[in-house]
Amino acid sequence: MNPRTLAKFREAFAPSGAKDDPGDAPLALELVSKHRDKLRPWRPDDEQTRTLQFLVEQRRKLVHDRTRLLNRLTSVLKGDVPQV
Repeated sequence: MNPRTLAKFREAFAPSGAKDDPGDAPLALELVSKHRDKLRPWRPDDEQTRTLQFLVEQRRKLVHDRTRLLNRLTSVLKGDVPQV
């Protein structure tokens, strides 16, 4: 099953969000035994999807870095931040 499915099921009984593997086992058993017809098998992402996720994350980091550097440069040029 999808790990998020069990996490959401756990939240119904432990709203604090506390995760406990030994405590999850009975919840997983209950979920599978009582709601099997509503569950779909979990399939990990294929290699292409994982590669795309990695590339998107790298782009996000680069955009964040560019924004940070542009903001810093703008502040220095305006004289808002002491130069070091």
